[in-house]
Amino acid sequence: MYNTQLFNVGLYNGNFNLGGVLTSSEDISFNGYGLQNSNIITSDINIEDIERDFQTVPVPNGHGQILNSDFWRSKQIRIKGTLVAATRAELETLIFNFKKELAVQEKNFDRIMGDGTKRRWICSATTIDVDASQHYAITRATFNVVFDVLVPFGQKTAYTSSSFSVSDLIFSEILENEGNAPGSPVWILVITAATAVTAVNITNNTTGQEIEITESITSSGVLIFDSENKEVSLNGTEIDFDGQFPTLNPEGNSYTITVTGTSMTYELTAKNLPKFL
Repeated sequence: MYNTQLFNVGLYNGNFNLGGVLTSSEDISFNGYGLQNSNIITSDINIEDIERDFQTVPVPNGHGQILNSDFWRSKQIRIKGTLVAATRAELETLIFNFKKELAVQEKNFDRIMGDGTKRRWICSATTIDVDASQHYAITRATFNVVFDVLVPFGQKTAYTSSSFSVSDLIFSEILENEGNAPGSPVWILVITAATAVTAVNITNNTTGQEIEITESITSSGVLIFDSENKEVSLNGTEIDFDGQFPTLNPEGNSYTITVTGTSMTYELTAKNLPKFL
């Protein structure tokens, strides 16, 4: 409910902005600056619009078009409301600080959802419209703010993850995507023993996407397949790969890790940051 303070769920493992994230105890905030309180009353918020980009080509010597690519391109968050102060001077100060706090680029817009969880968008305010022109309301002003979300997904502030001790050369499991947007999974293999290992392949059986590295793998290594940042690393050093980084469909995705070699044991963590359209 608007203008009602809710408990702000704390951050936990996997926050994508680890450097001193500002927080607010209010329903809505930007870079830790509260946008739902006794002075800033947000009465309207739209977080649902999102634009999709279908790239098509004409059917050669035929009718219609062929879908060539499909990507979610952009999102805008819009909020409207009222600024309220005790005096005209206090209102002017509030307007000054309101504009200053919203002028920073690519910061966290956080909203507490109806189930009490926090959802986050990284965005910048492209329109900050404050109207204090009404002569009879010297302690009130209306505002309309538009935020552009360049990566057009909301996301949770914590990864969902599962861990396994693996000793088989072929290992299959399910990785859940709790969001309704494509997921970017991360697989972390902490290798405890390896004999004559020359390659590791990860396939999302649900989508058919797969990625493979061809490397000599030894004991006490850490191998990370990071679809979020589009890199594969071995012991902290980025390495080459073949194929493509798997994405996750909403809900459950079956994946298989295949090791080429005599034997390998490892501790596996598979995780995903849920994202939302």
